[in-house]
Amino acid sequence: MESNYNHLTKQDGTRYNSTLAGKNIRADLKKAFPGFKGFSVKKRSGSYTDAITVSWTDGPNCKEVEAIVGKYQHGDFNGMEDIYDMKVTDFHDCYGSSDYVFCQRSLSVELKMEVGKRLNLPVMIDECGRLNFSLCNRGEEDLYRHELNSAHWHSLSLC
Repeated sequence: MESNYNHLTKQDGTRYNSTLAGKNIRADLKKAFPGFKGFSVKKRSGSYTDAITVSWTDGPNCKEVEAIVGKYQHGDFNGMEDIYDMKVTDFHDCYGSSDYVFCQRSLSVELKMEVGKRLNLPVMIDECGRLNFSLCNRGEEDLYRHELNSAHWHSLSLC
């Protein structure tokens, strides 16, 4: 485990250190996506729980980012029993963790228009930046949404 994480900061003995997890998430994202500088990593703490939210505009898709940052979440909520199931690993003890890690990707108007143009679809954006598919059929709309949310847009000039 050690050689894969040389770029991360080790914990000082404090368990469930979400501040350190946030710092290490930033380091992991920088290593995984060296040309992309748009990530925001914010920690939110409550009475009984804490969460880290990673947000960004355009760039890598959610699955790519979740694959990097998901390892910092040390459990899951079990709705059947109304409890949080802790699954703390050696990684968490060494590099920090949080109750929840959320990913939130936003898409710029420019990216939405570029994807529509590349797919040759008549996509319109309203004054609030929302997509308008009134000129598309349902299949075209589904294709557009799939491409927009799952494709790798690192190569676009606007990323």
